[in-house]
Amino acid sequence: KEKRPLEASIKRLPNRERDVYFKDVELRVYQQRWNEKSHKQRVRLIYHELLHVSVDVDESLTPQVDDDGRLRITILPHDVVITGFQREWDVFGPPSEYKVLVGKLSNGK
Repeated sequence: KEKRPLEASIKRLPNRERDVYFKDVELRVYQQRWNEKSHKQRVRLIYHELLHVSVDVDESLTPQVDDDGRLRITILPHDVVITGFQREWDVFGPPSEYKVLVGKLSNGK
């Protein structure tokens, strides 16, 4: 797995902490990276991290709880992962397997 500079992280808190603090997740934003961002980039970063959080629901969209009444929460992995080198893409364009996705992303769809 490639290492990228960490900008933020989100995790589901252990049950004991959830019971003590009445919080379900912890979002950490790393100050140096945060300070380098514009307002729009900051909003996007928080939005991105919150997309990792999924509340489990049943077929009627009722939130599910565990035996102690806590929301059942899943932290989702990324659903789009693209790797490569910018210079490679500058010279050759995106690899063929990414062209449709890159087109959709650049059109905002």
